[in-house]
Amino acid sequence: MPRDAALVVRANRDSPENGGTAGPMAYGNLWMGWILNSLRWRGGARLDLRGDDAVGEKFESAVRTEDPSLLVGCGHGSPDTWVGQYVEKEYGYSTLMTTHNAGLMGGRVVYLLSCLTGRELGPAMVRLGAIAYTGYSEEFIWTVESPESPAADRLAAPFGNASTVFPKALVEGKTVREAKEKALRVFEAEMERWEKSDDPYAREVVKWLLWDRDAFTVVGDEEAKGLEPRIALGLLLSAIFRTGTATAAAISMAPTKAAAIAARAMGEWAMYCIRSRWGLPRVISKYVTSASGCSTRHL
Repeated sequence: MPRDAALVVRANRDSPENGGTAGPMAYGNLWMGWILNSLRWRGGARLDLRGDDAVGEKFESAVRTEDPSLLVGCGHGSPDTWVGQYVEKEYGYSTLMTTHNAGLMGGRVVYLLSCLTGRELGPAMVRLGAIAYTGYSEEFIWTVESPESPAADRLAAPFGNASTVFPKALVEGKTVREAKEKALRVFEAEMERWEKSDDPYAREVVKWLLWDRDAFTVVGDEEAKGLEPRIALGLLLSAIFRTGTATAAAISMAPTKAAAIAARAMGEWAMYCIRSRWGLPRVISKYVTSASGCSTRHL
């Protein structure tokens, strides 16, 4: 039985024709970083396969050795395949999973921010033992305005927000059903916000938010949880700081250990604040110019 742990997989390099390190994968890498922030805040076991570690051999090894209960990943997809890092011209994108090795997900809850995998790959995972799969049955598409700086891209931000709500809810210990409902509410809220906007690209943003919401797909046990609920390290530290006697007691009992925990928590809290304020999402693929003049990306 998988242990209470999370594996995050995030490629950060596309093919040269698709922008390389400045391509669509950059958005996904950034968005997955938001999930990692939530995992750090929660505490507990987690593993981050980023960049050149987001390749088939290392992915399969991590699944078998770490045995995580939750997998969250981004990367390009097709109906039956999910790929990670672009390796080199001779090999192209590294294949992470197909319908042939989907049994790796046995006993796990899976979320893939990846085009089309909801058609065949997700259902294959569940047939072969996965508890639940969530992803997209069509291409996941979002608008962009400043692809050279994804973290500051205001047109991409609502897509990063909506697409990360589901895995963040799983990290909080919500069920798949609760996480799904929360994600759909955020898609609706973002559409409503942009429908009221006088931004010249608002209609494009709403159009693709609606597209992605309708492509959002869940297969499997919706009452399952990816991770067990636990008190977040940051919340625990906050409670301690609010109670001077508790802090004094903790330090008197184990001053070195208490200081180490406090320092680590404060460092993670600072990085969380910085990334939440300035580190917006990044995610994925081809340039498609729309009639309005902004462009789109997809996984």
